[in-house]
Amino acid sequence: MRRMISAAAALALLLALCVPSFAANCQVMLSGADATLGEEFSVSVSVSAPTALATLRLSYDTEYLQYVSGGFSGGSGSVTLDYEYESIGTGTAAFSVCFKALKTGSTTVSVSECMVLDGTGAEYTVSAGTASVTIRPAHTPGDMNGDNSVNNRDALALFRYVSGVRSALSVPEEYADVNGDHAVNNRDALLLFRYVSGIPVVLS
Repeated sequence: MRRMISAAAALALLLALCVPSFAANCQVMLSGADATLGEEFSVSVSVSAPTALATLRLSYDTEYLQYVSGGFSGGSGSVTLDYEYESIGTGTAAFSVCFKALKTGSTTVSVSECMVLDGTGAEYTVSAGTASVTIRPAHTPGDMNGDNSVNNRDALALFRYVSGVRSALSVPEEYADVNGDHAVNNRDALLLFRYVSGIPVVLS
């Protein structure tokens, strides 16, 4: 009888060792980004819970994005991120992954694989987010309507904007700062009128 109990206890212990232990839930969060065609930008990746060890794999569309830096390895549509706390215990797993914008439009960076362990070695149940990335065309200085040309229509649009006739432009307001003084006012409108009139001035 005693041998049967010992055998049952040994079997129970073996099964317990073979079944993975899961910790609480955690999230892998990714920050979205707005980028201009040809520029480099970063996507932040972080784990919401105290972490002893983490391995994450990100997926991205190589038609829109090129991996630059920030991971253990990267390229061909995936980036591997590894985190290991430096001593006994847990820390904050956070990464910044740099990409280059290759094509205008909208795309995503997502988590395709992940494993996150707590300080006891138990694996978290992970829910992973997705980063939305919007890539805009490179801006032409003085282009107020987004048609990639600079002419009288742009000068008129800027004049009406700084005069209060129209409440918004077709491009971000910072593009209206054509003299580079970090303000949008009549001086920008006058400079743009001079430019489209053929006067040799420089737009920023």
